[in-house]
Amino acid sequence: MSKKTEERYKSLPAGVRNNNYLNIKKSASKWQGTRLPERNHPFVEFISPEWGYRAAFIIMAKTYRSRGIKTVSEIISAWAPGSENNTSMYIATVMAKLIEWNDWFKCKDFTMPEPNSHHAKYLWIQLASAMTMVEIGKSYWEDYIYKHKGLQYIEKGFDMVFKKG
Repeated sequence: MSKKTEERYKSLPAGVRNNNYLNIKKSASKWQGTRLPERNHPFVEFISPEWGYRAAFIIMAKTYRSRGIKTVSEIISAWAPGSENNTSMYIATVMAKLIEWNDWFKCKDFTMPEPNSHHAKYLWIQLASAMTMVEIGKSYWEDYIYKHKGLQYIEKGFDMVFKKG
């Protein structure tokens, strides 16, 4: 890698460098699609973004739901606890983007549907996309998700978990 390419790479947000746009922290969970060997930092590294989104959907739509965490604010509060984040700002930013995209989110605290229910896929993809904007920053979100078909990564990650057949 040339020095210029290496400098550009190092200037990217960690979530982009790690193909982990939602910044999933390392834990006891052994995720499929991890890049090995991992470097010594707190976030999981994936071989491609869809594997990071796959892990995120497992956490949000399976693990959290099994604990009764179902509304957008509950999901974000669990994902980005106040001990590490400005959770109320995170929730407000995500909700504003979700409302901009979809009238369904206009109720005070939207309960995310069961992942396999009708229209659920696109609501979950919108949630992950809005959370990505907060996690990696708006300018990177516009470059990596909005302009370069990054929503396909999110959709593929969702399908890896929930698609039947």
